Amino acid sequence: MKKGLSALFFVLVTMAVLVSDVLAAPAQSNRNATLQRVTYERGGIVLLFHAPGLSKNDLKNISFTAHSEQWNMVCNFVDDTTNVRCLVPKKLSMFAGEGFHGTLAGFYFAGKLPSVREFPSPVVTETLVVTEISTACSDGQTLSYTFEYSNTSYQAEVWSDYYMDPDTFHSLYSVYPEYTSTYTDNYWSNGVYYTRIYYIYGYTTYTNGYGATPSNNWDALVSAYESNGFTIQMTGESCDYHL
Repeated sequence: MKKGLSALFFVLVTMAVLVSDVLAAPAQSNRNATLQRVTYERGGIVLLFHAPGLSKNDLKNISFTAHSEQWNMVCNFVDDTTNVRCLVPKKLSMFAGEGFHGTLAGFYFAGKLPSVREFPSPVVTETLVVTEISTACSDGQTLSYTFEYSNTSYQAEVWSDYYMDPDTFHSLYSVYPEYTSTYTDNYWSNGVYYTRIYYIYGYTTYTNGYGATPSNNWDALVSAYESNGFTIQMTGESCDYHL
């Protein structure tokens, strides 16, 4: 009798362990990290992941390898979503087209490094509503500020389908290339295998310009430019009928 009870107890314990494993499995299967896109941004190269089930501690378990070297990668959740945004040095764009790989919370990912892209300059809108007129100007006039803006220099690249010597490049872009390289793209199209060669020209550039704005829009304009990485400096003021 005791032997029969012991056997029954062993079967019940085994079933309980199996049931607990089955219940725990879905929670683990909900954890994932999938690379959605890779872009070149002002602050660096951004990797966006869809990462349900991960915690902040998981974001410390990361690695990133490119050009046969380990690079620093910083990751954070995007707002309160399941998306994770990771930042790696933008200087890796000099290896544009090369593959990279790494892990996020133990999940493997891979992709290709993007090339440098130029960002459009902020546009000063002329549809601003002026709610008050400075006493420094006559009736019907608006006090306006003129300004200049610029950003720090950054590396840019031009990809061309044909070769250009340095003088030809200078005549088109007003600068001489600091380095040149090529990228070969092999692909199939309509059953035919093609090879396409891109010529890459790298150089250092920056964005600058000038404009004018009503005085009561100045603080908002400064905030908008600085948030986009630009410095802005007032160069003068005048009374204008048209702003």
